[in-house]
Amino acid sequence: MTQTLPIQLDLGTINEVQQLVVHAIRNQVCSWEQKAHDSGLDGDWRAAQQYKEWAFAAELCASKASQVCTAVFSEAISALPVVTDYRTVQLPNLNRSVEDCRLDDLAIEVASSQPNPF
Repeated sequence: MTQTLPIQLDLGTINEVQQLVVHAIRNQVCSWEQKAHDSGLDGDWRAAQQYKEWAFAAELCASKASQVCTAVFSEAISALPVVTDYRTVQLPNLNRSVEDCRLDDLAIEVASSQPNPF
């Protein structure tokens, strides 16, 4: 029996996909809105109405795609068990030495005691 591993996407990839998909759909919306306008100027009211309806439907699709990508992004964040505090992030153990882990802890402690530069 073959076991399939879950697909893992980093948060940046999810965000990029959302931007690309929504941008592509909204470009098509603009194209159809322009065609609707041009058809109206030519007196082709039936085509103008059809292009307007397509543009409206595509805008709904862009909103839905954005919502779905946001839900995937939120689900991915919820699945990450690395945030233990708003100020610190717990990194996974990467089979590093005890000294390296202590050095990281010390670096976090020193960084958190520094004044905010902003």
